[in-house]
Amino acid sequence: MQKPISMVISELREKVFDSINKSGLNPTIIRFVMKDIYIDIDSQAKVFEQQEEEQYTKKSAPESKESIAPDDKINS
Repeated sequence: MQKPISMVISELREKVFDSINKSGLNPTIIRFVMKDIYIDIDSQAKVFEQQEEEQYTKKSAPESKESIAPDDKINS
């Protein structure tokens, strides 16, 4: 059984804060480091989201073509 996402998030936050506290860096430096990390993660998330969208589009395209026959027209 996988851990609930709330537990995984909590553990990640704890590890990040623990690492920050152990670093001994002042908050100004930590802000720069965290900003760089955020930019990297945001970029990776955008690529991941785009890949998911492309996969969904590829999988759903044949279904939508099959559900509407070319001769099926809406008459007014």
